[in-house]
Amino acid sequence: MQVKLWVVTGANGHFANTLVRALTKRNDKVCAFVLPGDKSEALSGLPIQRCEGDVTKIDDLRRCIDEVGVDPKDICVVHAAGIVSIDFKEKDKIRRVNVEGTQNVATVCLEKGIGRMVYVSSVHAIKEEAGHGSIHETQRFDPMDVEGLYAKSKAQATCNLLKLQEEGLPLTLVFPSGMIGPNDYGCSHMTQMVIDYGTGRLKAYVKGGYDFVDVRDVAEALIKIVETRDAGDHYILSGEYISVKAIVDVLGGVFPKIKKTVRLPLGLAKFSAPFAEIYYRILKQKPLYTRYSLFTLASNSNFSHDKATVDLAYRPRGASESLQDMALWLIQQNRIKKGS
Repeated sequence: MQVKLWVVTGANGHFANTLVRALTKRNDKVCAFVLPGDKSEALSGLPIQRCEGDVTKIDDLRRCIDEVGVDPKDICVVHAAGIVSIDFKEKDKIRRVNVEGTQNVATVCLEKGIGRMVYVSSVHAIKEEAGHGSIHETQRFDPMDVEGLYAKSKAQATCNLLKLQEEGLPLTLVFPSGMIGPNDYGCSHMTQMVIDYGTGRLKAYVKGGYDFVDVRDVAEALIKIVETRDAGDHYILSGEYISVKAIVDVLGGVFPKIKKTVRLPLGLAKFSAPFAEIYYRILKQKPLYTRYSLFTLASNSNFSHDKATVDLAYRPRGASESLQDMALWLIQQNRIKKGS
């Protein structure tokens, strides 16, 4: 597809602002759809159009498409807005944004005749294979097959979009694994971990690991998918598995003055997780270890990106490089003191 304008929802987010940066570097025309009054510096200084609105309000989305001044068939809408949370108190908000908001975006794309819609789903939406079986792209998504509010919302939203694809929605789905790397102006779980390590607040780690992918590699892959593949092609964009111990070792190389962390027995971590969640909620901070994060670290994260490798020559960089770049970026942003 020859895109004349990219409309990116949730454009201040970690992945979305990285995508916007990649697009503007190519001199592509970009419209960033952001919440009204959002004060994030993620898009500061970038040559973009801005459109303020809320994905839960369908008329905001219609207005955005009407105002950009480009034929809808030449527009690619990348829907990256979403809430990553496991807090049961946010259940209704997660549904409104992740499920109903996604439905709104797709409905407007159909109404306006948008050339392509790309939904940034998640590997969490895919049913886990038993043992360490390889997990591949699928057409089956069911909230009952996955654990956690976030995963269930992504599975439901993805399922809904596949039904609209049958009605003519020019849809592409991408399923990133855990995204890491620079440009997180918010504070994802992994960003918080790097900050906590770099400031000496991370005292212990647990057994386990996960598949992490560099946010920049996901952005470049998404662009290539739109430009070289037909609508209907869907891709897992994973990286590589890295253990929590290996993550700590990488960060130890970036912050050599930090005292070594100790390994916390998994049983003790599971026992204390509910209390830690309450404690950090009082402090208004994200807990690193929650019941769900411990579940995730022990789950099967053998996500195959073989399809992307064959079709796109997709070769994401190693997790160690991404973690190092992430830590150095946080230092440059003065979110971790340089002398740590």
